[in-house]
Amino acid sequence: MEQDKQEQMGEVINAIGSMILQDVPLAKDEFDAVSTVAHIDEDGGFELSGYTYKGDSSTPFVPDENFEALRLAYADLHNLSQGNTPEDTPFKAVLITITNPDLAIELHFEYDNEDRWKATPANIDTIADELRPKS
Repeated sequence: MEQDKQEQMGEVINAIGSMILQDVPLAKDEFDAVSTVAHIDEDGGFELSGYTYKGDSSTPFVPDENFEALRLAYADLHNLSQGNTPEDTPFKAVLITITNPDLAIELHFEYDNEDRWKATPANIDTIADELRPKS
């Protein structure tokens, strides 16, 4: 049963990564990385934001062409993540980074602070670098 859940999560993660890359408004050789953050609240509210990176620069990016399909895929990931913590709660936010040239996907889950990785007036000058992949 646990193996099935892990396989399902892998399939959903790959689908999300593929949809994000379809929405990137740049050719593959025009960006070094992409970061997206999804926030899902207890009532099913969904927010999605992100950045593309090239060298030292960053550009705000919101996947919009596949937004509804992404919302549904993130909801699946949200449901599958339940039970991964001792509190048995799903994540409140997830940061997904995709790096070139190998299109490696990394996920970071936030189970406690629903505002983690949110762009606000207080962090607008630093959030893009905070979300930038570290590799």
